[in-house]
Parts: sequence; C-alpha cells; structure tokens
Amino acid sequence: MYGGALFQVPDAVTDAPASVTADAAAGVTAISCDTPSQFNPGDLLILSTFTANAEMATVDHTTVSTVVFTAPTAKAHTTGDELLKVSRAFGESNVAGSQT
Repeated sequence: MYGGALFQVPDAVTDAPASVTADAAAGVTAISCDTPSQFNPGDLLILSTFTANAEMATVDHTTVSTVVFTAPTAKAHTTGDELLKVSRAFGESNVAGSQT
C-alpha cells in the first residue's frame, strides 16, 4: 500500500518551472526570470531544460527579478527557456544507460 509522504503531487503554481525573461550570454552569473522568489540559496537548477543548452547551476541568491548563481554559466540561455529546480545533478555517473 502506498500513501502518506511517499508521494507528493506537484502544486501547479509553486512547482512550475521559472521562465527566462531576457536573453543571457554564456559566462553570466545571473539570469532574469519571472519567478526568482521560488528559489533559495543552494538550490540546484537545470537551466534551459530540454534544449541543447541545458546545464546545471547552483543558486547563490535571488533578487526581485533575477536568480544569481555560484559560478558563471557555460552556455547561452534564451527568453522563454525554463529554469527547473531539481533534487540532484544528473550526469554520466547517475543516468540510466551511461557508460561509466
């Protein structure tokens, strides 16, 4: 039997990905988005989810209109791209079918 705290139904408002609101070149440490208040220091994000420019970043802090990262981005991110909070990083060591 399943139930209780084992499963959590996402809340459509608070768990929705943020959207980039202004193009950001590679090498920036902050990206403008529509809901930076949903992120906290230390959160791990996928930037530009489901695109060729997807990459991981860690939140340093937020402002009223931006999310600021602990390190510069490696890739450019376009207006409308998603910023998605995740529980852990994904890479060759923990992706199904990886060669390592």
